[in-house]
Amino acid sequence: MKKPLTIAVVSEKGGVGKTATLLNLAGSLVINQNKRVLVVDLNPQQDLSTNLGYVPPSVKTKTISEYIYDQLEGVDFPIVSEEDKKGFIKHTEYGLDYMPANRNTLEILPRNLSDSEEDNMCVAKVFEGEMFKNYDFVFVDCKDSLVAHLVPQILYGVNYAMPITEVGINSLYDVSEVVKKIYRRYYNVRIIGIVLNKVTEQSNIAKDLLSSARAEYSEYLFTTQIPDRKAQIEQANNVHLPCVIAKNEHRKKNTLSEFYSDLAVEFLERIRESEGLQ
Repeated sequence: MKKPLTIAVVSEKGGVGKTATLLNLAGSLVINQNKRVLVVDLNPQQDLSTNLGYVPPSVKTKTISEYIYDQLEGVDFPIVSEEDKKGFIKHTEYGLDYMPANRNTLEILPRNLSDSEEDNMCVAKVFEGEMFKNYDFVFVDCKDSLVAHLVPQILYGVNYAMPITEVGINSLYDVSEVVKKIYRRYYNVRIIGIVLNKVTEQSNIAKDLLSSARAEYSEYLFTTQIPDRKAQIEQANNVHLPCVIAKNEHRKKNTLSEFYSDLAVEFLERIRESEGLQ
């Protein structure tokens, strides 16, 4: 069986809408493109899991974070039973699967990490597990900053990175640093594209920044840009749905849905080109 393609969704700073972009792109791939998608929450904030409606169990159970910890301790990744899969992988009513982690275990993982090749490959080894093989794509939500909290190990373990940024002087500088760091250190990772999020052209400064971003990152920048509509994101999160199927209080369609749908189409086009697929 063909392995899924793994994509780390990254940013150098918080507040750029990284988790919202991941969730809505993944939802659009499932709903509009009939793809099998798993999202993995390796961000200690666990916003992705919360927005999908996850409530941590009262009794501690083993999650993806414990298996990464086992890898660091030299415990081989086991063949996971169907019962284990039920505990690891959660399902939404619209077909997107997600994998929460244990916040406390995620917090202590960096203390056990060295810069050895073996430790750097701990996430890659976990992604070889049976649980991941039924999916077309596995997206990973990471902590902000490429040098923080398991992010280097995630980047060693995935096929692609997808940086998210907003339009601002500092944000555009940060995404430039992201691109440099990825190609300086993570030689096997390709950038599938940079998503410009929270886009507004209301001011001349914003227009100038957008023009600069398009000139600087034309090779990487997705044509589809996500406009700044915070209320719609919050409304969709409150009902644990992606924008593509969320409705507002007047039962009207979330207007961000078309942008995420277009992003999903463009994402697949780039994947086909990068992977040499027809």
